[in-house]
Amino acid sequence: MLRFTVATVTFNAGQTIRRTLDSVSAQTYDAVEHIIVDGCSRDTTISQVQAYVERNTDQRHPHAIVLIREPDDGLYDAMNKALAAAKGDYIVFLNAGDAFHSPTTLADIAAQYIVKGSSMYVSGKWKTREWTDQQGNKHYATELRVDVLQLVGPRPQAQQQPASQAPVPQYAPAPQYQQA
Repeated sequence: MLRFTVATVTFNAGQTIRRTLDSVSAQTYDAVEHIIVDGCSRDTTISQVQAYVERNTDQRHPHAIVLIREPDDGLYDAMNKALAAAKGDYIVFLNAGDAFHSPTTLADIAAQYIVKGSSMYVSGKWKTREWTDQQGNKHYATELRVDVLQLVGPRPQAQQQPASQAPVPQYAPAPQYQQA
């Protein structure tokens, strides 16, 4: 079965994280791992994640949840931590406040992959909403509506060759530009 890792990176996302957690929780596909990387939030983020973990056990489609809570060096460092911990065949970054378009988004993608046995290019429409909280802070949330699943060929097979037989890459010469 195709396995998805949903990675959510957070820091003080208490006002927006619930929408994301509910969206992942609602997915009808069974093989979902949700990795949450938190940079030591000081708001309600962690208590909401803990409640999400407890609710997950009662879900019709429970999934694995991994919480990594430690200081990081920013967004990309946290994303790399999620990548290193991921066990899925595909990784989806779903930021705090973002949501899947529907509860069947991952199931629909997996069904196309399993039926066709191919790699995929997924395209869709991003819908962004904006709001201002009581303290005057602006927030943005984005969701992806999958419109196109384009199959791009058979799944690549790993081929190992001895280093002595490996093809040597050929590079075209760099183009020459003239200053005007």
